[in-house]
Formats: sequence, C-alpha cells, structure tokens
Amino acid sequence: QDLLRFARGDAVEARPQPAWEKLRRRAWGRRGRITIVLLGALFLLVSTLFVARQIEDQRQSREETYRGHIRSALPLIHLGLVLERKGGGTIDDRRLFSQLFRGRQTVLGGKGASGAVEGALETLGKARALIPGRPEAPYFRARGLWLAGKREEALRELEAYAVDEEEKK
Repeated sequence: QDLLRFARGDAVEARPQPAWEKLRRRAWGRRGRITIVLLGALFLLVSTLFVARQIEDQRQSREETYRGHIRSALPLIHLGLVLERKGGGTIDDRRLFSQLFRGRQTVLGGKGASGAVEGALETLGKARALIPGRPEAPYFRARGLWLAGKREEALRELEAYAVDEEEKK
C-alpha cells in the first residue's frame, strides 16, 4: 500500500519503528533472562534493607542499654557526692547514710554508700565499654573514682577520654 502511495507521490505512512517498540520486542525474546536479573536485584534490595534494619536495631539496643546503665549509676554517684559533702570527705559514714535513706538500704542492695559507689563504677565501666565514644560514662566514672578516693585513676580516666577525643579530630 505504501508503495502505491510512493508511486503516486503521496506521503508514505510507514515510519521507522520507535525505540520503545524495538526494546519491547527484544525484551519479549529474552524474558527469562530479564526475569532472573529482576528477581536477583529484588533479592539484593530486600537483603540490603534487612541488614540495614538489623544494624539499626542493634545500635538502638546498645543506646538504650547505655542510657539504662547511666540512669542507674547516676543516683549512686550523686549519693556519694552528698555523703562526701555532709560527712567531711568520707562516703562510708553509716549514720549519714541511714539518715538519708531511713530503712531504704534495700534499694542499694544493703551495700552501704561505698558499695553503692563501687557498684555505680562497675555499671559505668560497662556503659563505657558498650559505646566507647560517648562522654557521659567516662565523666561520671571519673567523678565516682574521685569520690571513692581513687584520685589518680579518676585523672587517668579523664585523660584517656581527652586523648580519644583528640585522636578523632
């Protein structure tokens, strides 16, 4: 039909095949390979999203545990600070401790003020190991060490954190 139009000098209706049409014909001929590639890409995407979610969940869990350690240790450190100020430099004054807590020693496991501060130091050490770069645990641990009379160890704790911060810069 287009040959007749061409012979008469009329416009020819036939046009070159569009690129999308060529692509569709090629894809239809290779649909098995394309399906495998698309399924592989989908699997890779889902796997990547799953791993990213797992990593984020672990980070959040460590963060919550860290905050829990800090929250449980801070009252004990502050108790030691109060007792040190009230008791003239000692945190093992049973009389002051009993006045402040009047029968509530079970909250601290009956360890007394010095045992409570030691427990707080242990908890802060766990927090520091959990997320090493955070400043709260080393700072409050140094305060607790200072209260416990371990002044040199407290200074080393602060110096170690300061060195870590300088290395990050």
